[in-house]
Amino acid sequence: MKEYGVTQEAVRPSAWGSLFFLGILFFTWSRLEGGDLVALCSSAAWGAGGGIAVTFIFDFQRGWRNLVRADIAAILALYFLTLFEFLFPQQEILELVDRSHIHESLGYIFLAFAGLTIGRHLTSREQIERTPLFSATVKPSLLTGLFIGCFILGYLHMAVAVDFDFMTWWEAILQPRFFQPWTRGRLGDWKAILTELGMLLYLLPPLMGVVLARIDKYQFGSLILMGLGTGITFFYGYSSGTRHIFCTYLVTFVIGYLFAVKRGEEKRIFLVAGLSFALLFVASQQMLHFREIGLGAYWQGELEEAPSSQSVYVDMNLFTLAQVGGYFPKVHDYLGWEIPYLALVRPIPRALWSGKPLGMSVTMEQVVGAGEDYTVAASFVGEAYMSGGWFGVLFSSLFFGSLMGWWNRFGSEENSDWGILIYASGFFAAVISMRSLFVFTTALLPTVTAIFIGYQLTDLIRSRMIRKSSLPRDKSTE
Repeated sequence: MKEYGVTQEAVRPSAWGSLFFLGILFFTWSRLEGGDLVALCSSAAWGAGGGIAVTFIFDFQRGWRNLVRADIAAILALYFLTLFEFLFPQQEILELVDRSHIHESLGYIFLAFAGLTIGRHLTSREQIERTPLFSATVKPSLLTGLFIGCFILGYLHMAVAVDFDFMTWWEAILQPRFFQPWTRGRLGDWKAILTELGMLLYLLPPLMGVVLARIDKYQFGSLILMGLGTGITFFYGYSSGTRHIFCTYLVTFVIGYLFAVKRGEEKRIFLVAGLSFALLFVASQQMLHFREIGLGAYWQGELEEAPSSQSVYVDMNLFTLAQVGGYFPKVHDYLGWEIPYLALVRPIPRALWSGKPLGMSVTMEQVVGAGEDYTVAASFVGEAYMSGGWFGVLFSSLFFGSLMGWWNRFGSEENSDWGILIYASGFFAAVISMRSLFVFTTALLPTVTAIFIGYQLTDLIRSRMIRKSSLPRDKSTE
């Protein structure tokens, strides 16, 4: 095993980069004016995007691995969800949108960026003490066993729903999203406990990223098995039509690979990262064409009309946030601690707590006037605003920024394969929490599972070493 009790360098943000980013955000916000909605949104997107690029330049001074951080993943995810689409022409959609509260909503988004940026410095450290959990050497066979175990348990709820019939499962994943027999209802029953095991699938992509980077350590049969399992999981995420699932799979795969790859492999690094993000961009646009009709119908030539056929479309969270801003507190008071409380208790199965709250007293769908069959998102910014206005946005972003700055302490190239897996799995919560506060606690479950298993393995390894050292020496070898 590697040496413990010594310090190792951790990834961390540049203070100068953050100062420049905050300055660019303030300058951009002060220049956002006028009645041209297209120019307003475009200026906000280019200004915030330019500020993020500047922080990358400063952070890159400490090496490319310093860009593989949870706070950067969160900032990029929030930018993608709220402003990225306005880098491209959106005239068709903007003509259909109420212009009121757009300027104010852009301010809340900028405030969230500022909170994430400041918060990450509150808990970051230049060096951390090496711990057995992240440094203990684990045999490749154990990682292969973990992959197989997570694969079986992750797909178990689907297998049970289709009576272990593979053809039925295949036909189901080609159906429109939410039509699968394993889809969880609004009020989960005892089967929801089994469904939660599906979160273990989020450990497969980062684990495969680690394996691919250190491919020479694994047997050919294990590589084929894990490659097949990863391919099935990526296809499942793609076929779901739910872009944040596929995006998370791809991001955590890249994070695992980047931290595990050896120094001097820059060509492989840029190849894998470039292809992955190109795939992410292309797939996220294709998924718009079949998420409501199903991949099977899409393959047969049917085409769901995308929200805008001439531009790049994400979710238009900005306009949902604008409607939320016009509703609270003018029509309804802020929800206060209701949202954080619901997020905290969300992982508890209703089968174990029959009195679990049913949901928010006022939903996002009710605010925007959407039907019961639709789900509406405004990123965590919208939910934080519903909770406490601008203060809720600032508090939530500082919380997430601080948490991710703390998580960055565990990002080191000196980590073992298991340590890299744990670190990379945390990016699932970092990315998906930018979409919604409610999924944060549930998104922690794969990482908590990996940590729990890791502690069991390190204790087992340590006990074996102690027993081995206590055995009497063979005098003939002395």
